[in-house]
Amino acid sequence: MVVSPTIERLLSSGRASAHLATSHDDRPHVAPVWYVYDNSKLYLMTGGRKLRNIAENPRVAISIENTRESYWAVSILGMARIVTDREKVTEIRRKLNAKYRTTATDGGESGYEYRLVEIEIGSATRAGG
Repeated sequence: MVVSPTIERLLSSGRASAHLATSHDDRPHVAPVWYVYDNSKLYLMTGGRKLRNIAENPRVAISIENTRESYWAVSILGMARIVTDREKVTEIRRKLNAKYRTTATDGGESGYEYRLVEIEIGSATRAGG
């Protein structure tokens, strides 16, 4: 899907709240995530239940909202896949850390292994601002 220039601008702007919805046994599982919009796709690092859900059913929904500067929201439906390319993982981890001003790693030091997930956007709708 080609994302509209307006939605691309919003998704590429500063930090915003995002929630990823996956499905487990036909029940929704919603959790907050950090994301990066890059080259018409969304990327996030995640693990645990969200990652297991994606492996079982790649259909996802994401709600992204900014209430700081001016209100806007974008709802996305898409297909997720786990990315194993180390260069892409390093690139997106760097972008996430810069965007959210963190130095977090995904090396499993806390016992929680994170993986890069790429979301191919199927539809994106906008509300507000």
